[in-house]
Amino acid sequence: MTALLMLAMLISWSPKQALEQHLLANYPWDSIVVENISYDGRMPAEKPVNILVQRGPVGNGVFLFEFPDGTFKKVHARVEAKQQVVKTVRPLKRGSILKKDDLYVGEVDVRHLPKNAITNPEDALGKVLKRTVRADMVLSEGMIRERPTIKKGQKVRIIYERPGIRLIAPGLAREDGYRGKSIKVLSLWSKKVLVGLVKDSSTVSLTP
Repeated sequence: MTALLMLAMLISWSPKQALEQHLLANYPWDSIVVENISYDGRMPAEKPVNILVQRGPVGNGVFLFEFPDGTFKKVHARVEAKQQVVKTVRPLKRGSILKKDDLYVGEVDVRHLPKNAITNPEDALGKVLKRTVRADMVLSEGMIRERPTIKKGQKVRIIYERPGIRLIAPGLAREDGYRGKSIKVLSLWSKKVLVGLVKDSSTVSLTP
């Protein structure tokens, strides 16, 4: 009878499964694989009440299993963790508006994840690329921006409203504008540059 089989008969829990469950519960990763787990001596019969990370946890990790009686057991393990992220199907140019067939979801080793990687395709659809990207590139929040509600050079309606007064003038957007944000517009009546709020795809409000 092998030593591993004898050990399995002595304890009713798996150190490998305990470590995997702890990591999945405490880290925002989609999949975790624990391999090459090793430790000295025998494990207590009861499951650990806590697991502390001494090194890692990804890669060649070192962990401390804490047990109900206050004792600790040092455990070495190789840990691989992956996260599902949004990636590009093909090369895309700066200024491209992202569509469903431009994107797919794939797993990436968490050690190679860019900061603020996008994990939900819905968070990227309809957004505009701020830079050119290659195929199979992980998208991050810093690589995209909202699609402008009003584009620079677009004709707009400039509205000014107060109790008993409603004025509408034609204008031109001097910059890209986003719903609820400030935008500079040129009044075609006064030839002055004004600052208002974007209300919709063709309307800028000067109402205070």
